[in-house]
Amino acid sequence: MDTIVGVGGCGVRVVDYIARNTPGFNLAAIEKEKSVLDRSLASHKLFIGEEGMSDSELFYFGVYLAEKHRKKIISFLRGFQALVFVAGFGQTSSGMLPVMAAAVNDLGIPMKAIVSIPFGFEGKLCAARAERGISVLQAENIDMCVLSMGAETAWLSKFATFRDAMEKMDEIMARRAVEAVGWESEAHPDNRK
Repeated sequence: MDTIVGVGGCGVRVVDYIARNTPGFNLAAIEKEKSVLDRSLASHKLFIGEEGMSDSELFYFGVYLAEKHRKKIISFLRGFQALVFVAGFGQTSSGMLPVMAAAVNDLGIPMKAIVSIPFGFEGKLCAARAERGISVLQAENIDMCVLSMGAETAWLSKFATFRDAMEKMDEIMARRAVEAVGWESEAHPDNRK
């Protein structure tokens, strides 16, 4: 069975959105903040956190966390037939997901990634971290859908709040993740169990 895996805060929000609005999917969450993970509605949860680093080092902190907990991550993901990763890039997940994807590639588990890039007002540093994560995933030949938060929510009223935009983005990412489920068994019927 395909599993939708939320990585980081945004990914966990998307998995929770799916759990509330489209039940019946196998959902997992990987997060560095214990309180976020504890509140998650995902059936499978993996905590890989510890004390943070400065804002400018978030990409590298994500790489560090994923590398440090690589064995734990591999053990956690090994039992799933196919994976759809969901993550918001621009913060720690930009570094975590590429390391996880490389580990999954090593296991031979089919995967896709649905990632969002930050709103323009979140700054150049956030955008640079997102671009770095995307280029690492591209170098690993990961099948990926990249969503621009600004472009996807541009139609919202100028009176919409940041929270409104984030909730709409969670909905859009959730829809894309749900649409991606089942792609592996459709493409390769012999892989069905």
